[in-house]
Amino acid sequence: ILVGILLFSSTGGLKTLLIRFGVLQVEQEASYGSLTFEEMVSTADVIFVGRLVEMSPSKWNQDNGEYWGEDAIQYHTLRFQVLRFIVNGTASGQTIEVTILGSSLSEGNQDYNLAIGDDVLVFAGTTDLVWREGGTKPTIAVMTDPYHSFFIRNSNGDFEGEALYSL
Repeated sequence: ILVGILLFSSTGGLKTLLIRFGVLQVEQEASYGSLTFEEMVSTADVIFVGRLVEMSPSKWNQDNGEYWGEDAIQYHTLRFQVLRFIVNGTASGQTIEVTILGSSLSEGNQDYNLAIGDDVLVFAGTTDLVWREGGTKPTIAVMTDPYHSFFIRNSNGDFEGEALYSL
């Protein structure tokens, strides 16, 4: 009970310390603007088919990736081996790291469902993530919520996923 009282009365220093030592865990949920499938196709900077090869743990927007306070932004990344570019606005190379706001799949995020080895059609855009040390960090991020930005190849070779359409 004493810890609870101290947390509510502290200015954040104790809370940050307890988070750093794993006594408390902080998670954020992200909100994304809704885009229809047509809007994703017409505005995506990068559309590609890639094989998911790595999922990062959750990180926070600073160089060491640790939680740093109330203004921290939680994110994680997915690394894809590019099998084929469909639209390649600024991406180069054979792997692409896609940034997703919120906690990692490995830590219980259920906003989408991917597994290492999945072949995925990805709709992404270039953006900047605000960075604690100042300025921003350029990233490639999903176009809308992850559930609608990823289409997984099924056993027939077709891509399946959920899309929003305008009527």
